[in-house]
Amino acid sequence: MQAVHHIHMKYGISEANYMNSIERQLFGPGQGSTIGPFLWLLLLTLIVTLLLPSTPQTCLNSVDGTKSV
Repeated sequence: MQAVHHIHMKYGISEANYMNSIERQLFGPGQGSTIGPFLWLLLLTLIVTLLLPSTPQTCLNSVDGTKSV
């Protein structure tokens, strides 16, 4: 048995749905998932950690100039 997802809207529950199947797999957390931000932070941390010193870099400054990353 597979989970079937419907969207709850102001005017009721949608007739259209989506579900996970072998032909069309869903990956990642769904919208509103509480673990979503943590997974994106983990992914960003892994990407930044794997960057080599020779990789082109960017400097980001706050609007008031007090913070620089």
